[in-house]
Amino acid sequence: MHKNNRKALPDLTAEQRKTLTLIYERYYAQMYKKAYAVLQNRQDAEDAVQEAFYDEQVCDLELLMAREEDSARIRRAVDALEPHYREVIQLKYYENKKNTEIAELLGLGQNVVNGRIFRAKNALRRLLSEQERTGKEETE
Repeated sequence: MHKNNRKALPDLTAEQRKTLTLIYERYYAQMYKKAYAVLQNRQDAEDAVQEAFYDEQVCDLELLMAREEDSARIRRAVDALEPHYREVIQLKYYENKKNTEIAELLGLGQNVVNGRIFRAKNALRRLLSEQERTGKEETE
């Protein structure tokens, strides 16, 4: 974290501090540029970014960590899909392609792509449900 932007943090675990630091480092420059564009003052922009991180994100840190965990769980499920299903999910949801673009890229008909996406989403639901069930069994 930037030395000038340190503020006393509430009691956080080492993992929570690490996560907050990663988030801070990833988004600080982007947030600073936007704050500076609005405030037109370096110190005010730094203060605004610091407050955004510490006043709001510390409170929501558990939520952020849960989202990252969910994202990793979904990525593992996507990776477990059959290649032709994984491919359409990757293009649609990770590369934000439209179904017509996917059909063109893969040389498939629109109905084939629609069907693959539908079946891939159903397979993902099953995999995620299975992961959740297996995870609960392991913790019991």
